[in-house]
Amino acid sequence: MAKPRRGDTIELAVDDLAFGGDGVGRADGYVMFVRGGLPGDRLRVRVTEARGRYGRGTIESVVTPSPDRVEAPCPYFGHCGGCRLQHLAYPAQLVFKARQGHECLTRLGGLPPFELRPIVAAPELYGYRNKMEFTVAEPGPVLGLHAA
Repeated sequence: MAKPRRGDTIELAVDDLAFGGDGVGRADGYVMFVRGGLPGDRLRVRVTEARGRYGRGTIESVVTPSPDRVEAPCPYFGHCGGCRLQHLAYPAQLVFKARQGHECLTRLGGLPPFELRPIVAAPELYGYRNKMEFTVAEPGPVLGLHAA
């Protein structure tokens, strides 16, 4: 298969999560980033951006869901820009966040490899925020969260 072009629909298996939480899959070796994709998913994806070494796409359908895929409890999930991993089972979120932190310190920060203690799970999964970024728009003013 040739490199996909913008507008193509392809099927791919997601095998990793990128730093911001986008799923990472490969279509015949071509790297695709897909918001909402999870490791273990098999997806039909519409290609929205096709660059030289990677592309981006949106999910058209989940062919086979990841065993870690759960129903996001928030009705605004995927629209408001917060809670990007609500559809990932919480234990898998902890593993991803630990790996992400470890990679930042070793690969990007240059620290030698070390053993990272497990992340302490939150006692309550929902109903709290520790960061908010609002957008003010005209006419209005209208105050809201960034769209996903």
